[in-house]
Amino acid sequence: MRLPAVATPPLWWSAARAGLGRSLARAARLDTAADFVRANAHLSPFAFVEQGLRFLDCRFEVDHIERDRLPSSGPLVVVANHPLGALDALALIQFIGECRRDLKVLANDWLMQLEPLRPLLLPVPVLHRGSALAALREARAALERGEVLLLFPAGEVSRLGLAGVRDGRWHPGFLKLAAAAQAPIVPIHVGGRNSLGFYGLSMLAKPLGTVLLPRQMFRGRMTRLPLRVGRPERPPPPQAERGVIEAQCKRIRQRLYQLPQALRDSGEETVARPGCLRALVEAISRTELLGHTPDGQEIRLGRGDLDSPLLAEIGRMREIAFRAVGEGSGKARDLDRFDPHYEQLLLWNPQRLELVGAYRLGVGARLLASHGVDGFYSTTLFQLGPQLQQSLPQALELGRSFVQPRYWNSRSLEYLWFGIGAYLRRHPQIRWLFGPVSISAALPLPARERLVAWFDCFHGADEGFNDAAQARRPFRYGGEPPRIDSRDRLSALTTLKSQLAEQGCSVPTLYKQYTELCEPGGARFLAFGVDPDFADCVDGLLWLDLQRIKPAKRARYIDRDPNAGLLPSGRPGRRAGPGASSTESSAQLEIADA
Repeated sequence: MRLPAVATPPLWWSAARAGLGRSLARAARLDTAADFVRANAHLSPFAFVEQGLRFLDCRFEVDHIERDRLPSSGPLVVVANHPLGALDALALIQFIGECRRDLKVLANDWLMQLEPLRPLLLPVPVLHRGSALAALREARAALERGEVLLLFPAGEVSRLGLAGVRDGRWHPGFLKLAAAAQAPIVPIHVGGRNSLGFYGLSMLAKPLGTVLLPRQMFRGRMTRLPLRVGRPERPPPPQAERGVIEAQCKRIRQRLYQLPQALRDSGEETVARPGCLRALVEAISRTELLGHTPDGQEIRLGRGDLDSPLLAEIGRMREIAFRAVGEGSGKARDLDRFDPHYEQLLLWNPQRLELVGAYRLGVGARLLASHGVDGFYSTTLFQLGPQLQQSLPQALELGRSFVQPRYWNSRSLEYLWFGIGAYLRRHPQIRWLFGPVSISAALPLPARERLVAWFDCFHGADEGFNDAAQARRPFRYGGEPPRIDSRDRLSALTTLKSQLAEQGCSVPTLYKQYTELCEPGGARFLAFGVDPDFADCVDGLLWLDLQRIKPAKRARYIDRDPNAGLLPSGRPGRRAGPGASSTESSAQLEIADA
């Protein structure tokens, strides 16, 4: 039997519902909030927040050291717990706004009622039907513009449970946003709790607690909100699987709730802010000019102490570039004890006054004379056998190469190779190039295993180099090594590229370029190890014979006419022809030579 449809509700029901609504509004103190919004509707978003916190007599407290954990530029995702409600958002907006004004906030219906804040807000419907897709699109766009995105992954206010006042399940969508923009994630723990009455009502009826949430802002005075700021976390790789993202979401949530008790959290340091530009320009002017590139950039050679402006900027830019591909030292600057006695090959943009990229160079004969075998960085990762040690006087160690992300879609890496060629012309006694070349741990494990297996098969140690080097922490396969058809290199390479493409990655640029530089057998990876101090990346020890470089490559990089686009004089030359690597994209440049 079907009941007849009711076209309109009875009058008594409409009246009761209206009365209940007015009662709830009074109980929730919505009238007080509305009066405040009307009185301050003329204010800018950040001024409105400041006035609102003053009206509520609320202050946040944060350690001066932890303040510096917010990167001063670039895309950033800030996540926080949500113990109080709108007060959390107001305090965090003011805190982040003291450092950066390029802020967007994923906000629910309640926060959207604060009209002066709307320029900062991206609405996510909670109390009514609607799609959050528009807000997510705007969030992605904000991160692509290099802005800050603040959100509460739980999507609702914390409730009281067996573990105390805690957020509900965190939604891992913030990690997908961070992964797409390769934005670091900064967790912030907000201290505080609502009244026991609020938690009691929430247990009886969760929506009732939500409706009465605004009242919690007005229940007392002299509110102090302690903020604990964690160190930035690396985003997952853009192609990360769902299980990887969910595991990282749980880990970040756990670390956030450990912040109030921890003197330090286990994340990485914020990359150092730029130093004095005038001091850097003066330091660059004291380096040796090797030549100009066709587009007017300068290739230079220099060295410095660890506290010099030159090495400070090199270390800062290294860390930025390496973190962008899932590597990095985790320190504010990537510098070590080897830098002062190595030379630095630099690519400098004199128009923008910025460092584009660099290579670290160590002449074997000099390092042996001044520091012995232990003076080589490679010996921290690999034990070099007698055969290699005997060849060190004729070797040049390469390492720590990078191109900053702004220049990935350019010929910058090739320009550095022109600089290496110019350096080799000065040192004709050098026969060998060597050093660790890294594969990012951000790549899926099957991809790393396939890369190691393929390069070990076709470019590994031959009979003449057996036991020439051993990794101090050898790379180990999770199971059986991938099968490689050693009979046909080109067919095996096609298969490798196809398998990597299925996992959203490709052959690392430097592995590709080093092996393509030489005739067969000229470039070999003698051992593969894991570097725990460099985000657990996989290092292959390259050993390259300069006498086996392909003639065309030698003519291009080493025996090159210095007037063909790389001039020792102070003027740019004519544009060179298309290079062996005419473009470098962020998708290709997954590896930075460590």
